[in-house]
Amino acid sequence: MIMKHALLTLTTLVALAGCTSMEALVDVPAHNGSASITGYETETHQRSVHIFDPVSLDEKIATQKLTERVSQLVILIDRSNALPNSYRDVPFDTYVREIARRYIASLPTHIQAEVSLMQINNRGAVESIPAGTARETLLDQLTNPSKIAIAGENLNAAIERIGSHFKETDSGMGVGNGILLISNWEQITPGVLDTIDRAYQYSQFESGKTISNGVSNWQTSKQEKGLCFYLVGVGNRMSRTLVDKAERCGFSVAADKISQPRDMTHFVEKTVLLGPKDSDGDGIYDYQDQCPNSKANTLVNFKGCEKFSTLQAKGNL
Repeated sequence: MIMKHALLTLTTLVALAGCTSMEALVDVPAHNGSASITGYETETHQRSVHIFDPVSLDEKIATQKLTERVSQLVILIDRSNALPNSYRDVPFDTYVREIARRYIASLPTHIQAEVSLMQINNRGAVESIPAGTARETLLDQLTNPSKIAIAGENLNAAIERIGSHFKETDSGMGVGNGILLISNWEQITPGVLDTIDRAYQYSQFESGKTISNGVSNWQTSKQEKGLCFYLVGVGNRMSRTLVDKAERCGFSVAADKISQPRDMTHFVEKTVLLGPKDSDGDGIYDYQDQCPNSKANTLVNFKGCEKFSTLQAKGNL
């Protein structure tokens, strides 16, 4: 009996050994030395949350050959007495200037548009609208607010003045002018929205809001050279569509939505840049166009080259 049990056990072990020999073996490379644990990287967490590292648009502009949207841009910051004392435990004036600083720091390095900085302030005399200046100068003005030119004592006066200035100094370049207003949402009253509408009229119609008798030709708008008005609202995390209209350039956005580097760069791109350039007008952007000099009214393929040769076209007639 004992012999039978021993034989059965031996048979079972041999069968199991055969099964294991048929299994695929995993080839694990040998590791020389013991594993080591490195120190936890704390550099990022030790940095202040107020540090802002802008994301550059220069490479994208060069690669996709982006064109500029505006020839002049006035960044208008609200520093009037009507503003709240603080927002997010930060003085409201400081928060507004910080948003402006992040916007300026994110502008393309070689932008052709003239960018200037102005403030709404009822504690000083109104000054002339400055010419465009370098990024370093604009950042210095934000550090020393007394250097920022005053556009008016309130929103209505400042917007009206800048809109009139754009009409008088139309560059004729075929691109528009821009106003970027940074203010408290509650300051954008119906009266301010009416003033913004008048600023659009200044840029779109030759005669502005003048009423005259015996007009021979109906005025048409100059959409290609109109005003672009951008509103950055502070005091509420949610964006409001206060100046957004499909037929004109400009939109509203909450400051909290664009405070981070990637979001601010996207906002800058939408405010000062247009899409990629298409020099020959064939519908294919220059950076993708392998035949950059297509003739007018020519059907092209996705590479920008003529889709049908002249002989093929004649043969199909």
